Amino acid sequence: MKSKIKYIALFVGVIIFFIFYFNLFFDKGMMFEDSFLKQDKINGTYEYNGTAYGEDIQVTVDGEVEQSGTSNISFYIGDFFKKYYTVNATNITDTGADIAIYEKTLLLFEGNYRKSQGTVPPIIFNRKGEPEFDIRVSVNQQSPFQASYQVSNSQIVTTAFQDNVVIRGSIPLLLMALILIIFTAIDMKSPLFFFQLRYMLSVNNPEPSEIYTFIQKITWYVNPVITLIILIAALLIH
Repeated sequence: MKSKIKYIALFVGVIIFFIFYFNLFFDKGMMFEDSFLKQDKINGTYEYNGTAYGEDIQVTVDGEVEQSGTSNISFYIGDFFKKYYTVNATNITDTGADIAIYEKTLLLFEGNYRKSQGTVPPIIFNRKGEPEFDIRVSVNQQSPFQASYQVSNSQIVTTAFQDNVVIRGSIPLLLMALILIIFTAIDMKSPLFFFQLRYMLSVNNPEPSEIYTFIQKITWYVNPVITLIILIAALLIH
């Protein structure tokens, strides 16, 4: 009876864990300086909040640029960086638009924006038709938030178009963890299944050795730990 209660409690605990985990995993947001900022929509304004390199980050997006042609974007980084930008878009199509970026009344950039297409990332072109890439070099994981820090034009535009919205978690790592969970569950439920599957075509009535059985039982404890590490990594690695 106690054993049954223990397994029921374990099952319920696992279900609660995965409800919480998947809710966190499928959070929408955007990547900013290698960190995930969670998206919230408040009174029609999108907010993205998180931390990067020890600094609190908040990004706000006011206005649907693809509908109204204008979007106002604010970047707050710690206490030292506050910038306000406006993105104007014309000739908007399903694949892109002509764009202009202003910091207050100062024109920072004018050109064309091409939206992401499948595995091809979004990209901006200046008036000469030359692509502008967001390339940053980090030395020993040094914080990019120095006195000369500027938000890239690409980051501003993709944020305005919400073309950089992603989920928090890594799908490949999640699949890896689920495969390991299924493998371990089957192995614990039917300890001879994978052994017989491996040798049934070459050996009659195969039987595992004591060493095989001993190692198998160890994996029943090791695999859940590895799975937990992968699940955590799936939330942190993008």
